[in-house]
Amino acid sequence: MRADEEAPMRAVEEVVADAPIEAVAEAPRVRHALVAGGLSVLGNGIFVGLLLLAGLVGGWRPGPGLLILIILGGLTGVSLTMVGLVVRRSRGLTLRALGFRRPTWRLLHLLWQIPVTFIVAVAASGLILTTFFDGGDTGSVGGMSQHIDDLGGGVLPVFALWVLAAVLTPLWEEVLFRGILFQALARRMPWFLAALLGAAVFAAIHIAPPALAYVFVLGLSCCLLLRFHGNLWAPIILHAVNNTIVVVGAVAALGAASA
Repeated sequence: MRADEEAPMRAVEEVVADAPIEAVAEAPRVRHALVAGGLSVLGNGIFVGLLLLAGLVGGWRPGPGLLILIILGGLTGVSLTMVGLVVRRSRGLTLRALGFRRPTWRLLHLLWQIPVTFIVAVAASGLILTTFFDGGDTGSVGGMSQHIDDLGGGVLPVFALWVLAAVLTPLWEEVLFRGILFQALARRMPWFLAALLGAAVFAAIHIAPPALAYVFVLGLSCCLLLRFHGNLWAPIILHAVNNTIVVVGAVAALGAASA
């Protein structure tokens, strides 16, 4: 190849090499969310069925604490695996396309965004509880306290519960509901309507009517954070902080009850 032909070729290669990942990556689509969600439901159903089979046929009778860890660990592991499988098997659906970016100083805005989210979520939840459920709590802390009590309250079991609830669960849920579903919906409708619809789906799958308003506001806030930061780590951090507060609150409530 002559020298005068090599220069344009090098220019083309440099343009392709410097092209943003989004230009060649496959954008998240609703079908990705449906497949990942469907596989998670199917996998979790099989897992629970195997546990029931082990108890009914094999006579397996673990203690309540061990059973809690097995169930939570299994459900979390299956969901994480299925979502990861869809991401890996979808050609071009890269981590960057899902919203993962290198953390920047902009994430410091979470120092005020997270407290504002909690204030709005608690206010909305309190309004719904006093209007439709005659007061009471959302059940999240109470349910977690029961789990911790079943585990015996030891440091290692509580730490394992925290890893499942506040590290792994926010990771796969944010990839599925914000990285895939919200971004896919935002391609089909105005982004704020996509955020409302995505938050409604997120709240519905938690199947906890007293906590519906709180989870809806949390899901909506996660969508807004992804929109504001352009980085999936922002909603993951919010989600992780929320679940950590639930675990810590449950430990504190259990300690106060036993005092």
